[in-house]
Amino acid sequence: MDLRTHIMKMPQEKCQEVLAKFLEQYLDPELGPPPSKEADLLVIKALKDLAYNENEELFLQLDERAEESAFSNKTAKLSLAELEVMKEKAESANKEKSAFLANMSHEIRTPMNAIMGYSQILMREPNLDSEYKASIRNILSSGDHLLELINDVLDISKIEAGQMELHCADFDLTEFIQTVSGMFKKRCEDKQLAFNVGDLGKKAIGVYGDETKLKQILINLIGNSVKFTDSGGEIEFRVLPLGHDKYGFEVVDSGVGIPMGKQKAIFEPFSQSSEGLKKGGTGLGLAISKRQVKLMQGELGLVSDSGKGTRFYFTIPLPPAKEDSVEHLQKESGKTISRLAEGVHVKALVADDLELNRDVLTKFLEGIGVEVITAEDGKEAVDKVKQHMPDIVFMDMRMPVMGGIEAIHTIRKDSTLNKVKIVALTATVLDQQRRKIVEAGCEFFIAKPFRVETVFTCLETVLDVKFEHENENPRPDFSNICLTEELFFKLIESVGNENIMDLQQALDELDKIDENTKSLADHIRTFIEPLNVKEIQSILEDVDFE
Repeated sequence: MDLRTHIMKMPQEKCQEVLAKFLEQYLDPELGPPPSKEADLLVIKALKDLAYNENEELFLQLDERAEESAFSNKTAKLSLAELEVMKEKAESANKEKSAFLANMSHEIRTPMNAIMGYSQILMREPNLDSEYKASIRNILSSGDHLLELINDVLDISKIEAGQMELHCADFDLTEFIQTVSGMFKKRCEDKQLAFNVGDLGKKAIGVYGDETKLKQILINLIGNSVKFTDSGGEIEFRVLPLGHDKYGFEVVDSGVGIPMGKQKAIFEPFSQSSEGLKKGGTGLGLAISKRQVKLMQGELGLVSDSGKGTRFYFTIPLPPAKEDSVEHLQKESGKTISRLAEGVHVKALVADDLELNRDVLTKFLEGIGVEVITAEDGKEAVDKVKQHMPDIVFMDMRMPVMGGIEAIHTIRKDSTLNKVKIVALTATVLDQQRRKIVEAGCEFFIAKPFRVETVFTCLETVLDVKFEHENENPRPDFSNICLTEELFFKLIESVGNENIMDLQQALDELDKIDENTKSLADHIRTFIEPLNVKEIQSILEDVDFE
């Protein structure tokens, strides 16, 4: 085994030790003395490769060192001192980057929490005019897009700082594939692209992995295919079980393709071709995806050429779900929570120093019948927990007088309060900070800006409460409508085939008949994005034809 290979197989800590000894002219006994300047350079090169993601400045300076002549004993000792200084600078820079990320995340996500929160509250108003609901839906959609851009920048920063981790949990892979593909069906229809999905069938498949990051990877890959494939083209999304708990994911398109000379560059942060600049985006999607796949023990591959389309693929391990049953992973479709089930009472304390945040969460909770108490800082929260004994506390982490973590520790030290459940609310994005929050004694973690569904899931998970559900759009009586046989079966077939373009055309025909059929068309449209086949088929069962 040569010197470079030997070093490349060493753990990081061992390499640092070898580097220090090397610079003092006392190499690790296993390696023996350096026979020549060439061996010196091999050591530097090997260590430089292993230190690649630790610090860019150190990386560049090691490059410069590798070009210098062989070190004398005096120079070696001087270099060790210099490297110690560089190491301290690198650690300081990483701490500053972490602090910047935490502050950036908090400053952006806090106002976004109010924007997204109040929009969701308005969307739950049953008597709100459909035109206003459409406007609010646009606000939410724009907010989601803004968050995606923000998250891209923060994610690449976390990756570069070595602070991105996996958050694994059980999920239903079958439903996951349907959800991801459903996000692109309408976009492909609008652009007249054939979108073929090779899924795993209808049976639920419970797996254990980071569902959020996997979804982000696939959204990036499929989104790029939609973006760079012209009308009339084709996109395929396939998921393949490969045995030994491994699954292959593949996105293939007939788009513009990527020239061989540019394929390496597209995985670099902020790298965009001239075509990419025209299409928009941050230029971070593929860079993030490649690193996320690697974090999942996979490798993102690419096969492409200019004008010949593109194929992205990767294989990752997804072991079976830890729960014996996957029934709990399957979500209810077409229903929304209206309130707590009859006879269920929940008392919650919401602690946040910002009135807007308190108000949003209070409205979420009171809207389903939860009794809410509020506090403006950690000390007031502790006092009110002792006074009111709530079932659950929603605790913000950044508050004056007493911060969230200190407040949690104080509550957990009091044995009379051990039944109180605590949920952390935070705008931080750093995994290590989130881990500290959970370790402080929280049962659940909610990131800002939060979704109303996440809050309700939290109540269900932490307190095991039951809810009353209702259809998001109460169904009017359509039994008096009679359609022509041709139009009726056009509706049935387009829904069954999940052909949104044909369905929209059939609904346009309904608009022109009379007010009743227009009402039917409007009601069906509420279940198109995302497409809820079962609900539309159920609606059409009430309709007659001749």
